[in-house]
Amino acid sequence: GWLPPPFPPGATPPPPPPSPPFPPPALPDDAFGGILRLLSLTAQLNIASVCSMWHNGVQAYFAAERSLNLAPVSAQLTDSALDAIVKQRPQLHELSLFGCTRISDRGLLALHPCRTIRRLNIGCLPLVTSEGIAALAQALDLHDLELSGCTGMRLDVPSLTRHFERFLEMSTDEDGLDAVQG
Repeated sequence: GWLPPPFPPGATPPPPPPSPPFPPPALPDDAFGGILRLLSLTAQLNIASVCSMWHNGVQAYFAAERSLNLAPVSAQLTDSALDAIVKQRPQLHELSLFGCTRISDRGLLALHPCRTIRRLNIGCLPLVTSEGIAALAQALDLHDLELSGCTGMRLDVPSLTRHFERFLEMSTDEDGLDAVQG
């Protein structure tokens, strides 16, 4: 249908708003980081594809990130994806892979160069073995390691218990599976 003119006949429309500067002004790093902290990893990766400035901002945020919980993307996370993710985060101190059921010993190998990790949750990873955990324990100076629900591991690996004996608490869950908790 017909719409009336937006301005009375003979009136001059207001001028258009000024064009934003190009490229758009950069957000301060702390503001951009604050926004990224509120978003999921998937959203952060999507934002990185908007433009080179945002890509660089996301990369800088990843490089400074000290704590990362990958449980929300557990169904999609693979060994190779974990490798790519940790390479972008050299300052990680805490990492949770809880329930990331597609992660195996090969994925744990990707963590070996991450010398700053002190707290690690690899609970409920059925593909992780005692050998993979023992190798990780030797590579990193972990202060806290959560292993409960790792059904693919044996608790009789001497290098594993020797490295974590000060943290080790053995228990038997209701379902009869042994759990190691730190």
